[in-house]
Amino acid sequence: MTRPDNIQLLAEFGGRLDAVHSQPELRLALQIEMVDQADRGARELMRELEALYFAGAATSAPEGQSQVWGPVSLYCAQLEAAYTHLVRQFQTYSQGWSEVGDKIPMVVARAMRATSMRLKWQLMRYLPVEKDIWQTLSQLWTFVEDKGLGKARVVVYEDKSTLPREFLKPMMLAVAAADSLPALEVEIAYRVIDHLSDRFELQRHPAKACNFFVDIDRWTAPERYTPVSVVRSGARFFGAGRVMTQIDDLVSSVAGGEIVPSEMNLEGIDDMGAVIHVLEHLGRQWWERRPERRAERRRSLTQLGVVHGFEAIMTRLASEEIAEQMRPPAETWSVEDESDDGYGAVLPAGQGDWLHVGKILAVKPTDTRIWAIGIVRRLAAQESGQRNIGIELLARGARQVTLHRRTDTQQAWNALLLPAHSGGDASLNEVSLLLPLGTFQPDSSLEMEVYSTSYVLEPRLLLEHGSEFEMARFRIIQRVS
Repeated sequence: MTRPDNIQLLAEFGGRLDAVHSQPELRLALQIEMVDQADRGARELMRELEALYFAGAATSAPEGQSQVWGPVSLYCAQLEAAYTHLVRQFQTYSQGWSEVGDKIPMVVARAMRATSMRLKWQLMRYLPVEKDIWQTLSQLWTFVEDKGLGKARVVVYEDKSTLPREFLKPMMLAVAAADSLPALEVEIAYRVIDHLSDRFELQRHPAKACNFFVDIDRWTAPERYTPVSVVRSGARFFGAGRVMTQIDDLVSSVAGGEIVPSEMNLEGIDDMGAVIHVLEHLGRQWWERRPERRAERRRSLTQLGVVHGFEAIMTRLASEEIAEQMRPPAETWSVEDESDDGYGAVLPAGQGDWLHVGKILAVKPTDTRIWAIGIVRRLAAQESGQRNIGIELLARGARQVTLHRRTDTQQAWNALLLPAHSGGDASLNEVSLLLPLGTFQPDSSLEMEVYSTSYVLEPRLLLEHGSEFEMARFRIIQRVS
């Protein structure tokens, strides 16, 4: 089935969900059946469209991603609205509610799970989280407490869970700093959180491993608890619980191949390096203290020229022509702060739709002629539509070099030789290179030509990789001539 067909069919399922709201005369059992049928019917479509979305991320195709994201995001909102509608029918003792009273925990759990899925899709698009998400989750949890359902075990679909677990999943995702993860890693975090959710804690008082809170009376977004936090009666405290003492062992087990993807709800995820990165990231973000910045930031009013995309960067930095070097960049961004490690930039609403965490950039302040190589580490949108971008510098300055494999001298390609301080160590005869995607092979040596001299390079470590580039460290093992 083609993507347009899938999108149209998903819209039809969404229409069935909407139809439930307009038929209040139906008995509640029939309303639940209608929502369940549409929900289950759309699940495979959702999986296929999600795969298309990540395929777009892997090929730097933001237009294709937008075509998927809009319909999927709408469907998530429709599914959430349908289940919260059913919960309200229970709250108001609608016609036939007593016949299906045993389904209350299931309906509430599915409402929470639909809200969590909606939150995930907003985070994958680096959008401001819509406030009604916290309203919905707060109202659902208030209902759970009022009805004494906190200890009930529930079969949600084919899986068993509890309502505290379902409530904590979106809360723990919300405090996971998803704005500094690529979209696929947001998905990995979502699944890992689902796997770990029975170990999280929820209570009415703060604790070392219960160091975040949400106010269910005021429908506030989750936040970290500090000694100066204003805590009211509606505060519910939550945290990673015993997970914090297990993260390091989980990382070691994944790295050693002792845990397979299916054991962590990660079917279909092949990049175990990304899984390890997510686990380490969650450990840092969920810790009792907020992670400290590596370098001090300074306020700045600099304008930053930006070129994005591997090929465009290569063209700009490879040119020896002064005219090309001085040609206006593709975009100019305003800088709010800077450090020795990078920049904090801001984009007005409507710009930078191509941006995502992990995007490679060439950047140049207007008061210098030296281009630097950077990578987008954080991307967050404000309610106004303005975007805040965190850029980490990988290298200041670069030199184009020519590479070929020693086993194939006919095929050559260009790369950028990065200054030694960006990852290589000249005293150890190591260099770092920015390469086209798919170039780095850990068991294949390369020959590099620079300044009319050739060097044999032995691959050491893949430092970074994205949808169109790789950055790797090599050791110089021989000078050819």
